[in-house]
Amino acid sequence: MRSSAMKLEEMAEEAAKLSEEERASLASRLLHGLETPVYAVPDEEVSKRT
Repeated sequence: MRSSAMKLEEMAEEAAKLSEEERASLASRLLHGLETPVYAVPDEEVSKRT
C-alpha cells in the first residue's frame, strides 16, 4: 500500500506542474472514469437539502 501511496503523491506532484487547462482536462478524464453511483436522489430532495 505504501508504494501505491507514493505513486499517487508523485502523480499529484506531476499534475501540479500542468497548466490549469491541462489539470482540468485530467480531472475530467479521471472523474469520467469512475462508475456511476448506484443511488439516485430526486430533484425534489435536492431542493429540500439546499
